[in-house]
Amino acid sequence: MDHQGLEVLVGGKTDFSFVSDHATLAMALGVGLFVAHRGFGLAAIGLALAEGFARVYLGVHYPTDVIGGLALGTAVALLLAPLALALLTPSSPPSPARAAAPGSSAPGGPRRRSSRRRSRSPSPASAVRPPEPAARTAGPGRLTAGGKPLGETA
Repeated sequence: MDHQGLEVLVGGKTDFSFVSDHATLAMALGVGLFVAHRGFGLAAIGLALAEGFARVYLGVHYPTDVIGGLALGTAVALLLAPLALALLTPSSPPSPARAAAPGSSAPGGPRRRSSRRRSRSPSPASAVRPPEPAARTAGPGRLTAGGKPLGETA
């Protein structure tokens, strides 16, 4: 298609171009990075906008093709971000206090002993707490409570 007074700098496709695939991909990557890290995301969104401008400047897309691609890339990235975050982030990382066993060295280095002397008497909280009922086993690995195997009803 020829336009009066418009010089196309590169030969483009002959088929329809709405929406710009380049702008869609660039903006989806930019918004995805923005969700993960704002600094890198802002830089990537800036590059996506520059890429869209370049597509119009070279004459291979109309401005509406690029705007549509930028909008579509943004929408797809924002719609899929919650799913990606749910799949790619760990549910509950172990805390450093729980990861190290008592008496072992923590990830930060060896544990130091306190200079204070500790009392050997039981704490008031443990002295008041009633003992928990012990589970008995009936056969290999079967827990019982009150003489009945756990998991059985009757």
